Order: sequence, then structure tokens, then C-alpha cells
Amino acid sequence: MDLMSDSRVVGSEQCFLLCKKALTYYDDRLIIHGEGVACIAMEIHKRLPYKLDTKYILLLSLLHDVGAYKTENIDKLVEFESSNVRNHSIYGYLFLKYFTPLKEMSTVVLNHHTSNERYAEEDFPYKDYANLIQIADWIEIAIRGGRKKEEILPLLRSKRYCPIQAEAAQWVLLNTGIYEEIQSGRISERINDCLLNLPLSIQENVGFLKMLVYSIDFKSEYTVNHSEGVTVVTRYLAEHCGYPKEDMEKLIYASFLHDIGKIAIPVEILEKPGRLDEAEMEIMRGHVEYSEKILSGILDDEVVKMACRHHEKLDGSGYPHHITGEELSLGDRIIAVADIASALMGARSYKNALEKEKTLSIMQDMADSGYIDKELYGILARDYEAVKAKIDEKSEAVRETYRALKEEYREMVENFKKL
Repeated sequence: MDLMSDSRVVGSEQCFLLCKKALTYYDDRLIIHGEGVACIAMEIHKRLPYKLDTKYILLLSLLHDVGAYKTENIDKLVEFESSNVRNHSIYGYLFLKYFTPLKEMSTVVLNHHTSNERYAEEDFPYKDYANLIQIADWIEIAIRGGRKKEEILPLLRSKRYCPIQAEAAQWVLLNTGIYEEIQSGRISERINDCLLNLPLSIQENVGFLKMLVYSIDFKSEYTVNHSEGVTVVTRYLAEHCGYPKEDMEKLIYASFLHDIGKIAIPVEILEKPGRLDEAEMEIMRGHVEYSEKILSGILDDEVVKMACRHHEKLDGSGYPHHITGEELSLGDRIIAVADIASALMGARSYKNALEKEKTLSIMQDMADSGYIDKELYGILARDYEAVKAKIDEKSEAVRETYRALKEEYREMVENFKKL
């Protein structure tokens, strides 16, 4: 990941478009809801006597329900009233804390359903952000749920909401077209314009891409470990086969994002304890085409091709396009070998990691059969222990992070039960 520092490969614009496009494949209702909350929150903010950082208003509004991908029935969440909001707030908070550049502000997501009355009892420095997202969240659901303006306005006087923000929200509903915009769904273009003008560092861009890949853990932790493993092997092979240094960063980005299409694959297939049957395999193979759909039109064509050709074989027997070796670049071949190596060396939902002899035997057969590049396989076989050590180091770091996140989640849920 330390090579992913070139904004020419993935800048702020591409980063946000990728995140938005990919997360839509989870459930586009949460993306639509997040955009609506962001629009309302930004309008209310214009009327406040104090100013907050618009970058954080926008990003936290868009991601405030990210925990629902893991913990909630989204059908219930997008209804006018949702129950058990605490669990998705906790998981969303932990996700932002562990996997995004928003760590410092992550408590906003934890508290975005906390009543304004309770803030006086809690030591919480970002209450204005949480209050703002809370009131915008409620207004968006109310509008989309069919409530009329005259029904919403009096309910904003509840002690649950910050009085200053509630007054600004009433003005916004009465004097702007935000109610009609939310009703019609004509808000994506406005949000895209706001996102493209956000001042983000290269490190923040990489952080949000990492968030995107790690978000697949909401479906499969094994997939995240695999993506990290592929990136490790890709870099090692590239450094030892004479891959051009000036092209290295594109290759690393492609390897890290190669399985992003798995975001659209049902969890029961990703996490199936046994081997997949033919019908399930057909669905699983579709992840490559989803990756193409997500990455195409946003990233450089060369990056997209390298990311989406990892299941092609030199003899044309791979998928989805049955491309032969003559058409497969060195980058394509590297990621294909890295993908297989990471899958065999790492644990999956249906198997433990394979021993060295078994791994190399399988890959040797693939090389001899003309499926994968023999030279690249030779590097891997020669340096197996060094490559495996790097995969294990990265995988253990990922597993440790998830263990910490899950343990903190359990502790927080138990603590809230006692309140």
C-alpha cells in the first residue's frame, strides 16, 4: 500500500466516484439516503450562526449509516422509523475509526441518533456535527416517507433536536426547494459537484480506497485478506521480474482493486463453508464483470484491464473474455499469478491455507498446462518462503484489526444494554 501515492492514478474525483459507484452495488437506497442527508445538512449549515467544516459535514453525512451494511435490515432502516439504531451506529463508528481517514470524527456516527438533551451529560466535542446529521437524517426519511412540510415543521420543535439547528431547518424547508429536490431524487449531481471540490490529500484518497476494499468485510473477511495478499505478491513479482518502475503504481492500484466486484456477490456464496456448485460458481465468476462495471469510465483503461483480467489464462480458457497470452500484458500476468498464489496460501471460508508442497504442485501444473506465466511462477517457487512471510505478516495485521474491531463492538453493545 505504501506505493499508492500518485494522484495521477486515483485522484479525489476518481476516488469518490469509485466509492459511490461500488457501494451502490450493496444497496443503492443507502447511497440515495446519504446524499439526501448531505444536501439537507449543507443547506441547514448555511443558516447557522456558527460554521463547521463542510468537508466533514459532507463525508459524515454520506457515510453515517455505513454500519447498516453489516448490522441492519436495510428495508427497515429506510422506513420512516427504524428500530435498534444503536447497533448500526456502533458498527459504523468502528468502521470509520479503524478503516478510514475519518478516525478523529468517527464519534459523530456513533452519536448521530443521540438526543440533544443527552449531550449535556456526555463529553463529546463534535456534538454540533452529530446534531446536524441527526436532524437532516430525520428530515430526509420524513420527506421520502411521504410526510408533508406542514407535518414535519412542528415535529422539529422536539427537545431531541438542537433548537438553533431546528430553527435553521424550518427556514430551509420553507424557503428553499430542498423538499422538492429530495422528493424527486435530483440530488446526485449536486453531491458529485461538492465531492469533486473537496480538498483531500493523496493519503486521504488512498485511505478512502482502502475503506472501499475493506468494506467488503461486511460480506467476507476472507476477501479482504485475499486482496491484501494479492497486492503483496504482485509487488514482489513485479520487483523481481523487471517490471518498469514508472508503471509500478498503476499495477499496485489494479491489484488492490481487482476483486472490488465481489461487493455485488451474495454473502452466502462468498462465505459458503463448502465448495460452490456450478450455479454458484457462475454467480461468483460474475464478480469480474462487476469489477469492470465499477472501475470502467473512472480509472485509466490500463488499470481496469489489469484489475479485471486476473482470471484469464494464457491458453484462452479463462474468463470472462477468454483472452489469450498474446493479448495479456505482463501486468495482467502478474496479477493473475498473484491472485492464485494468494488464494492458495491464505485461508478461505471453505479451506485452510495450503502447505508449500501442495501450493507449488498446483501452480506448477498450471504453468506446465499453459495457464499461467512460467517465469513468474518460477520466481514465486524460488522465493516461496519470502513471499509467504510477507503475506502472513499482512494477513495477521488485517486479522488483528478485525479482532480488535469485533471485540470493541461486542463490548460496546453489552455496555449499552446496561444503560
